[in-house]
Amino acid sequence: MAETSKGKPTSVSTRVAANDSNEAFLARWTRLKKEAREQPAEKPQPKPEAVDPKAPAPELPPLDKLTFDSDYRAFFHPKVDEDMRRAALKKLFSDPRFNVMDGLDVYIDDYGEGNERGD
Repeated sequence: MAETSKGKPTSVSTRVAANDSNEAFLARWTRLKKEAREQPAEKPQPKPEAVDPKAPAPELPPLDKLTFDSDYRAFFHPKVDEDMRRAALKKLFSDPRFNVMDGLDVYIDDYGEGNERGD
């Protein structure tokens, strides 16, 4: 048994009747769960086709023409040189949109230097 604000015990049925808004919430929650179970599961997205190892390397755009909106997928072909791939990614991540400080920049100071303790 629970206690009311006056310290008198109350039964569970009294508490449920007093919380009609919770009951409506639970009824809605149950209905939504049932509807979700009844809906057919979404078909999984088809996996991209495997790259044929015998296929030639794709035609790559010049690195100086790459922008943030360019398609970088061709640089991930297995026949593309690792240095070329890294250069393309370096070009992509040099965009200022990837250089945004987060809210944790207060932790970038070096607290191990200076502040010597005097004993």
